[in-house]
Amino acid sequence: MVEAAVKTVLSLVLAGLAAAYACGWRRLCTAGHAPSLWRLALYALGLTTVAAALLSPLDDLAAARFSAHMGQHLLLTMVAAPLLLLGNPLPLVLWGLPPPVRWRLAAPLRPRARLRAALSALTFLPVAGVLHVTTVWLWHLPVLYDAAVEHELVHAFEHATLFATAILFWWPIIQPAPRLRPRPEFTAKGSARGDPREPCALLRSWK
Repeated sequence: MVEAAVKTVLSLVLAGLAAAYACGWRRLCTAGHAPSLWRLALYALGLTTVAAALLSPLDDLAAARFSAHMGQHLLLTMVAAPLLLLGNPLPLVLWGLPPPVRWRLAAPLRPRARLRAALSALTFLPVAGVLHVTTVWLWHLPVLYDAAVEHELVHAFEHATLFATAILFWWPIIQPAPRLRPRPEFTAKGSARGDPREPCALLRSWK
């Protein structure tokens, strides 16, 4: 019963994120600011990876086999998290929402906002690295590992914390919008300045 409820909620969240991203993509294309196709492809692949890890038979197998359980963790932290960030999700998801909702959700991420300051601290690579490694280590202590295997809600919380800290870890490496720290400037072709057609360039107040 609990497992079915958790999977239903997760399915709805993934569907909502996919729909918002697709709507934002369409709006930006209509406005003449089409994002790169590779971002769309990687974001879709990231959502698919989350579904494969948590909604496929792999999730049922994880209760019985250690290798399957570890496979879930690797898919979430080493595959899904960077793929989703490479899709530059926040600008596109926000552009897929109604304007009042969009600006309300974007406000805490503007410069000098408290949430943005907190994210900036948490995505400082040494901090994010220690936080993620510590989270992984704690969940593999026997008492917590057994609790996650035996209780579905604990298992879901385990995956949520592993995935969240993986997002924090990958953020300073991939640097999606909002860019919480300045990206190095280069003058050579293919520099880190970014394509002005990208959604993050449309949200200059985020940089």
